[in-house]
Amino acid sequence: MTGVYVEAIGLVGASAVGQAMATALCTAGLSERLLIASRIVGQAHALVADLDDLRVAAGTPTRPQVSSATGMHACRAIVIAVRASFINTARADVRMAGAAATAPTVVRLAHQLRGYAGTVLVVTSPVDLITRLFAETLGARGWSASALIAIAPATATFWPATSGCRRPWSAAM
Repeated sequence: MTGVYVEAIGLVGASAVGQAMATALCTAGLSERLLIASRIVGQAHALVADLDDLRVAAGTPTRPQVSSATGMHACRAIVIAVRASFINTARADVRMAGAAATAPTVVRLAHQLRGYAGTVLVVTSPVDLITRLFAETLGARGWSASALIAIAPATATFWPATSGCRRPWSAAM
């Protein structure tokens, strides 16, 4: 792919899924910059170094750089690939353990991004619950949960932050 299409895309989360998304975004050359934030700052720096090497080897125009989530408001799109540290010991309804562990991180992130008007791609599992929690906490006037891509156990969901809102998030979590 040639040409730079947008100035910046943000990525929050530098674990395995975040690394896979970052690699795809960097090699696709969709943006001039790829801003990467992680709760483990050293992990974000290491990922940026690896992506910069990849960028040079592949000849792509996207320049990775470390950012904070609050520094991503000007991005055209943000990918949410956060994962909380937890060990899932559940024998039934295993996805709820991940949702419960990740929910506080997602709520903090949504507060940091309040007012963001671009597109969000959520790849944090369970994606339906995390997307709803993120959208409602962000105060988005709208969202849609359309499963688009399967990534490991996660499924990607797009929602534009600027359309009309439903309040689907259940207090059950």
